[in-house]
Formats: sequence, structure tokens, C-alpha cells
Amino acid sequence: MKQLSAQAPSAVIMIRPHHFYPNVETAEDNAFQSDAAGLDKTVVAMAAHDEVTHAAEALRSVGVRTHIF
Repeated sequence: MKQLSAQAPSAVIMIRPHHFYPNVETAEDNAFQSDAAGLDKTVVAMAAHDEVTHAAEALRSVGVRTHIF
């Protein structure tokens, strides 16, 4: 029987970002937000939604149970 590891869980919970947008007050000096600072909020929200979807698919493809809320 394969032993489970707390450091490599067999399931994860992900929260789908329905109202995601960059913080305009921090985007100017935050390298993680700089690419999205001038984009339309709808475009950024759709990109965040797609990123979570692709991450969940990648996890599922290697056998990790993925619960998205």
C-alpha cells in the first residue's frame, strides 16, 4: 500500500477568482502586477479564471483530486 505524505497531498482545494483585478495602488511597484496594470479589468479577470482552470487540469492529469469552489 502506498503511504500518503503530508507534503504531497492527494487532493487540493482551489478558489476560482470570479472578481479578480489588480490593486492599482500596488501595481506600480509590484513586479507580479505590472503586466496587468493597464489592462481592462474584464481581461484580467478572464486571464485569472483561465489560469486557475489550467492549473486544476494539470493537477488532475497527474492524479491529484482537485476541488474548485
